[in-house]
Amino acid sequence: MRTLRLLILVSLLSLSLSGQEQPQPTQPTPPPPGAAPQPAPPPKDKKSADRKISDKEAKELFSQVDQILKFVSKDTGLPIKHPVKRELASREKVRSYLEEENKNDEDNKRLQRTAIILKKLGLLPRDFDLGKYIDDLLEEQVSGYYDAKTKTVYLLDWVDPDSQKPVLAHELTHALQDQNFDLDKFLRQGAKAEDQSKELKAHDSVVVKPDEPGTARHAIIEGQAMIVLYDYFLDPSGRSVADSPQIVQMLRAQSQQSDDKYPLMSRAPLYLRDSLIFPYTYGMDFEVALLRQGKEKAFAGVLSDPPRNTREVMEPKVYGTGEKIEPLTLPDMRKLLGKDYEPYDIGNLGEFDVHALMKQFAGEKTANRLSPHWRGGAYYAAERTAGKAGQTDCSAKPADAKLLEAQRTSCLSLLSETRWDTPEAAKQFAERYASLLLVKYKFAQSLSDESAKPEAKAEKAPARCFDCLGGERWMTDEGEVTIQQQGERVLVLETFDDAVTLKLQQATLPPQSPPPAVHSPQ
Repeated sequence: MRTLRLLILVSLLSLSLSGQEQPQPTQPTPPPPGAAPQPAPPPKDKKSADRKISDKEAKELFSQVDQILKFVSKDTGLPIKHPVKRELASREKVRSYLEEENKNDEDNKRLQRTAIILKKLGLLPRDFDLGKYIDDLLEEQVSGYYDAKTKTVYLLDWVDPDSQKPVLAHELTHALQDQNFDLDKFLRQGAKAEDQSKELKAHDSVVVKPDEPGTARHAIIEGQAMIVLYDYFLDPSGRSVADSPQIVQMLRAQSQQSDDKYPLMSRAPLYLRDSLIFPYTYGMDFEVALLRQGKEKAFAGVLSDPPRNTREVMEPKVYGTGEKIEPLTLPDMRKLLGKDYEPYDIGNLGEFDVHALMKQFAGEKTANRLSPHWRGGAYYAAERTAGKAGQTDCSAKPADAKLLEAQRTSCLSLLSETRWDTPEAAKQFAERYASLLLVKYKFAQSLSDESAKPEAKAEKAPARCFDCLGGERWMTDEGEVTIQQQGERVLVLETFDDAVTLKLQQATLPPQSPPPAVHSPQ
């Protein structure tokens, strides 16, 4: 699934160190990987709030750019092709920059659609204002950034200069990535390849590619910058991430205890939080694994041949093996849905997405155990335009924006299909998905027939029928949900009407013919 507007967001969020003390050379204490950008501590008085760094301080800070750039070049092996422009930015300039970035109407529409999909999946609370949250995060927590369009690194005129030097190590890594591989083009190509919305108009079978190049490319971009950031901290002690990889685990443990230092991030729903830090945490782990094969492989090599999906980032041993994840082919959805449904969104469900689902509803241990068995996934969302979804009138169009979004979420029907490496893994995912229905809907009750075995009901609940022809059926406050497993595949149909549900089942997972009878010789 495209990770919201995060393809833009994570490129703006640098790792802010403005609220932390500068580490001593003998005992470097860098911040945890993936920590959200953090604003400086609240000033004690208005005078300190209005303080801006002096011309002398700015000049000294600018003089550090070339020195740190040389360190970055040596650390990454990426050559310096020309000096990096630098500029001191005020709060007003940063706010103007962010407002300009947020003007893209298509991006905002995509954000709104994705928010509704995530709410339908149960990954965001129904009343969560995703757009406002991201705007707050952008405006309050950007702390220095590199703009690939202007080829300029921007420093902040209200943040202590010493606190901005480590940020420079991170952001100047992006500058060298840009000089050698055209960063804007590199990331935009990934985002473009990840967008499959044109398939919504298809009047034939729909092939959903399993690739997530935009998300994967952001992970290596930020993962490399994290490596350089920590190497910059470790340099006074004569160490580096390459020769002290255990430090990554130590810092990961530290990051899990830092919620009080990063209030905006700690308020985020789990999926959003994990999405925001994915490029920094998994991206860094990916780069640490590649460093074992040498600096060339970890930097220029992977930029020339980036990973294709979140599976390769989350499991570096898979990257470079030539593993091929076959695309999932959905039937002619427009034909099957009929006139009462309007196509809404389409995309893939990657390994990160199923990990997030399992982590939120079954726990991290289950997510870590089950998600590596993922071998493909896709979703297709359609908006019911007539009739009712549960108790919601789908034909009404409330004028209030919040009521309209709530109605659209209730009236959204969702097909999701995943493929696994074994039938057992598929069954486990189907069982876990069924359990999350009790959490994400206000009301959910299994429609499995228990009356046939009253004695079993008294002793224990009957086994769920995930692999039978009809699958397991649930009734919710927004309509019926069917979960069906067939071999390595799991099909979930949420809140379609009965007739459409049957059509989708038959077209997506047609009944398999029984094996031919084997006759013993006479």
